[in-house]
Amino acid sequence: MTADAVGEGTGRLADALVAAVPIWHHDLELPATLDEHMKTVGEIADLLATKGDILLYGGGKKGEVAEAFNALAKGIAVLSCVPNGIEAFGYRWIGGQPEPLKNKENS
Repeated sequence: MTADAVGEGTGRLADALVAAVPIWHHDLELPATLDEHMKTVGEIADLLATKGDILLYGGGKKGEVAEAFNALAKGIAVLSCVPNGIEAFGYRWIGGQPEPLKNKENS
């Protein structure tokens, strides 16, 4: 797979996350404690560490891409609850909502 193909894939991934993260954020049980957030994010990190390549490059067993995608979307939703949110995939996520990042070269 070429670098261009990976870039296109992450662009499509970002587009899908724009739709999925607000839904996951809506389904979160809030307010949650920091310990609860950390436990959830730790579990998601473990899953993505073992299956993140499947999300970017495909393959794996039936359902593994969806499992990895949903874990990523849920992780971003959880991390969007921290002050100032999280920057990922060209967006700043705050309260489950994506805000496009400005191109640093153009600012």
